[in-house]
Amino acid sequence: MKWHLKGRKNIFYAGLVFLLVLFSIMLVDFWGRGIWNEKLGLNLLVVGDDGVAILTLRPKEEEITWTVLPKDLKIKISGSTAMYPIGSLWKFARGERAQYLISEKTVGESVGVILPRVIKMMGDVSVENLMGQLMSLKADTDLSVSDRWNVRKFMTSSGASRHIVEYELPQQVFDKVVEADGKEFKVFSSSVYSWVKNKFVMEAVLSEKAEIVVNNTSGIKGAGLVLSSQLESAGMRVVDIKNDETDKVSGKGCVYWLPKTYESSAKVLNDYFGCKRLGRELDGLTGGKVWLQ
Repeated sequence: MKWHLKGRKNIFYAGLVFLLVLFSIMLVDFWGRGIWNEKLGLNLLVVGDDGVAILTLRPKEEEITWTVLPKDLKIKISGSTAMYPIGSLWKFARGERAQYLISEKTVGESVGVILPRVIKMMGDVSVENLMGQLMSLKADTDLSVSDRWNVRKFMTSSGASRHIVEYELPQQVFDKVVEADGKEFKVFSSSVYSWVKNKFVMEAVLSEKAEIVVNNTSGIKGAGLVLSSQLESAGMRVVDIKNDETDKVSGKGCVYWLPKTYESSAKVLNDYFGCKRLGRELDGLTGGKVWLQ
């Protein structure tokens, strides 16, 4: 009888230890699965009930930029030819059960900026409202808890609060579209890529002076141009865009190779854009290369 009781106690304690270890692993994963980087900062898509904005955080420069997209904007859904009003993007993306990825890729590709994270909040699109909801459980976001904490910590710092720059998109980056019912919308023109080129630079990436060749064999027309605009907005220099079917590597989607000295550029490609590093070294390349396959 005593042996049975002792055995049960041992099983109970072993189970308790297992649950504690499992909980600790989940807690560490939940808190630490972030992409925040003090050198690079973060570009964040902000979605409210009545609009969409892009928040850019640069801790090293103690600068925050805030760009609100017009409410009468229509935007092309990533991977599709369909155009949706910007205010309906989140609803559409949720219907596809991919609200984070579709929202980030759609706006990022349309504007020409890398947007690795998004937050959907209640109410109006404003910096003040975002600050109030960053740590709220009601906010729908793919930001980790640590990312939320770091974003809020930086935004409340005295240095950052004095350097909030609000960008207004100029009219020349839009074309006007009149629908059959007479309703007018704005759509982005290709000139938006020129406008964003120096607005969202990451100084750590710019200082590396990485020269990139983009080879698009994905079958998606214009994907190489869109990617090059996003890379250049971060601070890389795209020296060539190709569609060379004879130049392919193992892997699908976005694959890249960079010399190991380009640490910040590699982190942007890995963590911010979701590209995979080529698993072998390439001889004879002084710059970098990105394949879209």
